[in-house]
Amino acid sequence: MTHVHRFGRFELRALDRLLLKEGEPVTLGARAFDVLLTLVERHHRLVTKHELLQEVWNGQTVGENNLHTHVSTLRALLGPSAISTVPGRGYRFAMPLVNSTVALNVGQAAECDEAQHLQKPTNPAAKAAHDEQQIPVHEGPAIWPVDGEPVITFGNVEIRAVERVIYVDGKKAIIGSRALDVLLALVAQRGSLVTKGALLDLVWSGMFVEENNLQTQVSTLRKVLGPQAIVTVPGIGYRFALGESTEPSGARVASPPTAPLLEKGPEHTSRLSNLTIISEALCGRAQVLDDLTEWLKVHRLTTVVGAGGIGKTCLAQAVARSALKRFGDGVWWVDLASIAEPSKIAVAIAHAAGVRLAEGDETERLVNALAHREMLLVLDNCEHLVQGVAGVVEAVLKHAPRVKFLATSLESLKLQDEHVFRLDGLAVPARGTGLEKAKSYGSVQLLEQRVQALDRYFVLDDGNIDKAINLCQQLDGIALAIEMAAARLPSLGFDGLEANLGQRLRLLKSNRRNAPQRQLSLHATLHWSYSLLNADEQAVLRCLGSFAGSFQLSAAQALGKASGRDNWTFLDALSALIDRSLVHIEQSEPPRYRMLETTRLFVRELSVELGEIDFFTYQHGLAMSELAIEVENSYWTSPDAQWLERFEPDYADLELAFERACARGDASIGGATLEALFRLDLLRAMQMQIQLRLKAAAKLLPCALTVADRARLLLHLSYPESTTSAMSESERQERLTISREAGQIFSELVDKRRQYQALLYMATLLSIEGTGADAEHAIAAARKLEDNNWPPRLRWLGAHFEGRTRAFLGDWHLYRIRSRDCLKFAEMAGSPCQAANARLNLADAALMAGDWEESLLFGEAAILELEYLGLDLLLAAARINLCAAHLRRHNLA
Repeated sequence: MTHVHRFGRFELRALDRLLLKEGEPVTLGARAFDVLLTLVERHHRLVTKHELLQEVWNGQTVGENNLHTHVSTLRALLGPSAISTVPGRGYRFAMPLVNSTVALNVGQAAECDEAQHLQKPTNPAAKAAHDEQQIPVHEGPAIWPVDGEPVITFGNVEIRAVERVIYVDGKKAIIGSRALDVLLALVAQRGSLVTKGALLDLVWSGMFVEENNLQTQVSTLRKVLGPQAIVTVPGIGYRFALGESTEPSGARVASPPTAPLLEKGPEHTSRLSNLTIISEALCGRAQVLDDLTEWLKVHRLTTVVGAGGIGKTCLAQAVARSALKRFGDGVWWVDLASIAEPSKIAVAIAHAAGVRLAEGDETERLVNALAHREMLLVLDNCEHLVQGVAGVVEAVLKHAPRVKFLATSLESLKLQDEHVFRLDGLAVPARGTGLEKAKSYGSVQLLEQRVQALDRYFVLDDGNIDKAINLCQQLDGIALAIEMAAARLPSLGFDGLEANLGQRLRLLKSNRRNAPQRQLSLHATLHWSYSLLNADEQAVLRCLGSFAGSFQLSAAQALGKASGRDNWTFLDALSALIDRSLVHIEQSEPPRYRMLETTRLFVRELSVELGEIDFFTYQHGLAMSELAIEVENSYWTSPDAQWLERFEPDYADLELAFERACARGDASIGGATLEALFRLDLLRAMQMQIQLRLKAAAKLLPCALTVADRARLLLHLSYPESTTSAMSESERQERLTISREAGQIFSELVDKRRQYQALLYMATLLSIEGTGADAEHAIAAARKLEDNNWPPRLRWLGAHFEGRTRAFLGDWHLYRIRSRDCLKFAEMAGSPCQAANARLNLADAALMAGDWEESLLFGEAAILELEYLGLDLLLAAARINLCAAHLRRHNLA
């Protein structure tokens, strides 16, 4: 390894820990020196942020803003182009090294040699033609790492990588050298997504370029190859799509030979928290974080109060994460933003914390469930439910002595035991503050960090720091406002930004003099940002306001298409909204998108003013009903974990669409979304939610316009495991009548799978009534429909309900046989939940048969699984059975 590195006017001496500029020592802090040395020694590749933090801080827990600060210091010293940023990933040393090499292993050296070889055309005829015409050969980066594929054909498109030409319909296409480099980079990773930062580094290595250069080249390629040739994944990058479906959608992220193009954080696997990984470190909140952490140790209820967009949620996440090891039963995040009714607060808390509630008063059941637990509950966005939240929190505090609460709200909960932690805006330096001191303030750190995510070469320096301070002062240090301003800074510059922002702020302040100052500033920023959007971007933003939670691209595109925007126009508008921080992207796979609650409320108000709110609400319901079909179809063929990971994030929007459909009497959308919610609730054992939703769905029956819609509602309304002992004889008979009608309709519709379910439901209901002969007849009819090619989960359903029927009829032998079938099918389907249910039924069947040993064996196995899965209602039944088996064995202890 070389210990002396020379670049430009500088010399870096690793052993002496010395940086020289034109032979004179340069003062550089120890951390900044280590960052520089790490980047220089690995100049041949990108160095991720995680790798730098590990190398320089040796595993210590530090915020990424520390790294940003040292990189900014180095850029100020070496020049803004010395270190390239790949947004969201890391950095790369971009200055050419002179008489300095880094020792590579054999594999790396081979990679470098191959890359250099691929930079120039090697075809003799092509090279001779270039030489003869005295046209310089473009020496682009190594962007064609596809062994043995010098020519690739996609339909009417032929790409000759070595000769650097493409043919469309047999004719040579005329495109620029940069556009060709972009194409080769995308084709080399075809089928996968390539981030914007990676493309910029590959095609314009070490050069100052704006992202619009990349967009221009992509537009050129689409004109030549067709608009579907390159897919945009808003906010992330592009994917070459010739040869696959032309409908734009999410994509998996490719991993090139040297390093991944998109770095993902580790998945959170602990069962003691539902907290997600924070992608960005807090700026300027170190002391506040320490103070609030200490408060949490002392007080049982702490409410973080502050203006909208000021950073309450991010602070609460950081505090909650720091408290993970202090609570034996976990730290649980409860987002109340999408909760509209106070009656659902307790259910939301129980769902987030993995607590299953029995029937009855929700708050009372929640209190009982938490009575002996030690946990921290973080309630985010309480302001629209203050009274309801206060009632639930007060009840839990009174009866669950080891439960603590951390809440965020625009106002306090006004409880006697509440301790209010008021959060102000990020610290803003006074005008005239020097560069280095100013960059220690949170507002300035956040501004620089967010702008650099959009403009890789942006740096605060002596020439612009006063303007940055002035901007932060105008925005009152409010994090959301600063982020929105940062999104416009690369295109408007400080002067243009200040002129537009100042005018908009003054206008809105004059109209809302009675509102708090910070609400004026945030509202002004939202109006200002909205006014800078074009007509398509404004319309897309308003239609996205219909979503309650995060959403998939396909669902959002459906709303855009309904409002007259094709997918490509929609994607461009969505990309612009992401760049301007009006829509946020979640690094999931496929990517999901979300709007901050404050922004959502703002655009909803606009939709009401424009008279389009009912249209967007209805279109949202249609999009959710389309998604519900996908949820239902995937349920039968996907393992639990995979299916829940994919569709559980859509729960809030499916629920919202169902509630809106019930309110307007729409049985089509109501029935479709009911089916998806029914499956989600089943796998999470949310029996109470199922019963509440079925009551609402019953009111939709008279509104059904088609027999298919009616039959779908009837099927779920006849679900036997929502039958309770409290039901009257007439109610149970009504269930039977409903199941018969559902079975008859599905028979006429030749829908065998749903007819099969209806017959099984009918058999179970008949057995509950003690009508054995009729139950046997229904089972026999269901068996005739069975198909060995049906997915295991559907076969599980058949075995499960036949087993339940046998149990009610007292036939323990067949109950046992069908429960064993249940276990087999559940394991084949990849469903731990249904496998645990099967073991519970096997323990129950053994208990009926008098086989105490087998009952103990299956009962203990079921309890272990149910405890792990957190299915409390089933766990209670398993413990009752186990208790009975121990009593029979005289194991009184």
